[in-house]
This record gives sequence, C-alpha cells and structure tokens, in this order.
Amino acid sequence: ARDAGAEVRVLGNGSNLLIRDGGVRGLVLQLGELFSEVSDPVPLPDGRVALTAQGGATLQKLCNAAADYALSGLEFASGIPGTVGGAAFMNAGAYDGQMAGIVEKTEMKDVITHVTACLPDGRTVAYSNEEMDFGYRKSKINQQPEPIAITSVTVALTPADEETVRATMREFSARRRE
Repeated sequence: ARDAGAEVRVLGNGSNLLIRDGGVRGLVLQLGELFSEVSDPVPLPDGRVALTAQGGATLQKLCNAAADYALSGLEFASGIPGTVGGAAFMNAGAYDGQMAGIVEKTEMKDVITHVTACLPDGRTVAYSNEEMDFGYRKSKINQQPEPIAITSVTVALTPADEETVRATMREFSARRRE
C-alpha cells in the first residue's frame, strides 16, 4: 500500500461507522473472525485475573468469556457492538457503567492493562494502560496520524459469582436494546 501510495485505514466491526456512497479509496484492513481468539484466564498477583483477546474478537465474545470464567468488570460492555480492538481504540463505555449502583467499571480504560498493536512499518508495540492515554472516546492510538492496528488487548477482571455477572450483563444488554 505504501509503495502504491494507497491510503490505509483500519476497520473494527464497522458498527460505529458510516461510509459515503462512493466508498473508501485505498486499502481497508479488518481484523475479523480469523483474528478473534480469547485466552484462558491467567491469575494475577493482586487477585485479579487476566484475559487477552485478539483485536478482531467481538467485544461480546470477550464479555461472554469473562462470564464463562465468572469474572466481573466487563458487564458494562455487554451488548456494545464492535471488536475488542475497536473498543480499546475508542475507549468504549456505556451508561457511566452505573445501573442501580451495580457496576463501577464504566469504560475500557477501567479494565485494560495492556494493548498490543502493529505500526504502519510492521513493528509490533505494546502499550500499558497509562501509555494509552485514555480519555472520553479517545486513546493514544486514535490520536496518531497514521493507522495503527490493535492486535490484542489484555484486561484484568475480578473473580465473582457467575450468575450475578450474567444477570448484570443481561440487564445492560436489555437496556441497550430498549
């Protein structure tokens, strides 16, 4: 693409995107189903548990994996369309995370520990939560002039009762549908 002078854009799930009728000039990269694995849980020294998802995994897939492992912290994200990479890119969040005082996590920045990305020159880099410089619907990556593809995201979650996690996820999803 660089040799051809083609502009490159990185696309998540396209769920927060409008494309004009004429389409997009250049190359569009989409990390999808073939780049959507979610790791097994890894215990952390502080008692939390880490899950790592590839950038093309849907955010719902990561939420479901967290519930399967009885891990709390991503309930607010249940029902948010899009990929894990896109959610980290824009620091996705919902409802200030609050629903009858149930949940205190509100945005991806509250659970992300690390983000791995591929730079335009092909190098892989890792950013800590602090290095991502998260803000309201922004991150270090979406502030860059050249496209950067988020290849994986690691979150730290808290062990919890599985049914409580699932009930809260159902509540957030129902509220989103309404």
